[in-house]
Amino acid sequence: MVLINRFNTIFFTFLQILTIAIVNFIIGPLIPIISSDLKIGLDIIGLVISIGAFASLIITLVSGYLIELFGIKVMYILGSIFCILGLLGLYFSHNLLIFSLSYISVNIATSIIFVFAFSFVSYEFTTSKTKNLLKIITGDSIGRIIGPLLVSLLLVLTFKWQNLFIYLVIPQVVVLFYFTLSKVKYEKEEGIKFKKIFKENRKVITNKNFILCSIIIFFYSAVINTFFTWFTSYFSVFNINVKASTLFLAGFSFAGLIGLLIKNFILRYISEIKVLFYSIVSSFIFLLLIYLLNSILLKNIFIFLFGICVTGTFVFAYSMGIKINQSYAYSVSGLLIAAGHIGKIIFQYLTGYFSEHFSKISVLYVDLILLFMLFIITLNLLLYRKHLCLTKNMNIK
Repeated sequence: MVLINRFNTIFFTFLQILTIAIVNFIIGPLIPIISSDLKIGLDIIGLVISIGAFASLIITLVSGYLIELFGIKVMYILGSIFCILGLLGLYFSHNLLIFSLSYISVNIATSIIFVFAFSFVSYEFTTSKTKNLLKIITGDSIGRIIGPLLVSLLLVLTFKWQNLFIYLVIPQVVVLFYFTLSKVKYEKEEGIKFKKIFKENRKVITNKNFILCSIIIFFYSAVINTFFTWFTSYFSVFNINVKASTLFLAGFSFAGLIGLLIKNFILRYISEIKVLFYSIVSSFIFLLLIYLLNSILLKNIFIFLFGICVTGTFVFAYSMGIKINQSYAYSVSGLLIAAGHIGKIIFQYLTGYFSEHFSKISVLYVDLILLFMLFIITLNLLLYRKHLCLTKNMNIK
């Protein structure tokens, strides 16, 4: 039996985020093909995505509590089972109902696994939290690269899109098998009660620092998810097929990986809040240039730069938010991640609706507005950071 300790916690959580990210980031690039194959509009797919995000929200809110009560091993195994069932369902998706139920199952799995991974690392590393979180989130960035590349490979080989998902069951089973045979160092606090957890979290959600961090996650999650999900649909305006646009999307995702490495390095010299603010400002500028320029080459250059700048925003906000009550990292993690799901619920549907009924360029309009809101919020954080005390551990008493 392998002991999962501080030294291999990072590797295991990285691996799990990587495998679940590949699953998630295949679906977005496939939207034009799924829409055509199942004979449904982009607005309906947007609705399915929002319903999946709503399911993620509910599961995220309760996952933290359940981990506190029953331990991480039970919840992780449950998340893996939902993922495997969802993948099998997507393989057999030949109508809207099966696709919707399978997509929701994958979203439930993703929620459980992300709460598990982020809170597990937050619990283990009370110091250097942001740097270690940036390490595991690189799994998400690599998944964003692999996902579109797999879609391109599928189109080159002329496989049915459903076939991709049956192969993705294999890595999920391998990781689940490894974790099941492992001895987890931290399971749960003996004697902990639901009422006690609820009381502590009620203090958290009324804390102004938590509210600000949640708002940042809300807007950022909406930006990054809508941009990725509706990317190939946006490029169809320029008569660029999915095979080519998924390669552009892989470039954007690779830029995100580079951005995480850069930000992990510059954290040695610049505070978290400053890195966050400069990232948002530069992201807004580059996205505006993507919108204004007509050259496909220049668009891709600025998409790459946008990817470098926008990545990691969630980690910075999460890391600041989790400091509010380190003692209940699992349940507080669920609350913070839930804020991101609310953003997805609202803006995935709106972007899909606008893309279907107005213009497929709508994703840029939506994301520019969201980034401007993030600019206002992070500017306030930068100006009043001493008053807000966001750089200190802030366990609520």
